[in-house]
Amino acid sequence: TAYTPSVMARTGETLRLRLFTNRENAALRYSWSIVEAPAGSSAVIEHPYGSARLSTPYEYHYVQNHVPAIRTDLPGEYVVRVEVTQVWSDSVSGQEGVTAEAFGTLQVTGNPTDGGAGCSMTPGAPAAGSAALLLVGLALGIARIRRR
Repeated sequence: TAYTPSVMARTGETLRLRLFTNRENAALRYSWSIVEAPAGSSAVIEHPYGSARLSTPYEYHYVQNHVPAIRTDLPGEYVVRVEVTQVWSDSVSGQEGVTAEAFGTLQVTGNPTDGGAGCSMTPGAPAAGSAALLLVGLALGIARIRRR
């Protein structure tokens, strides 16, 4: 059996996806996915695939710099899914390739965010690049007037 807890979060936070199973220190492969998100969300899971072998006592530890995480961009409900497959035969049943799945819900509050990847500006205000071009144009125009 696999389990991932449901949590509350704020937009823009990066959340480590926690993985528990009912087996301790069993080598396993995992695959995370987003199965439901608010309309228009561009949230993705970083490092969605991998393997783990160590647990304390039932929560698995990920390889350093390869930790599955989600960064939400819109408020609302996100549902994540993890599929877990044991690498070796199960210590209790003796079966090989035992697979389990679990679903977790993220209740996200806060303002929509682009995660810092895009740009934002106040409606009606020129962008910084436009203002710089405007100033250069004015300076050139003044220089031409003075030459005449």
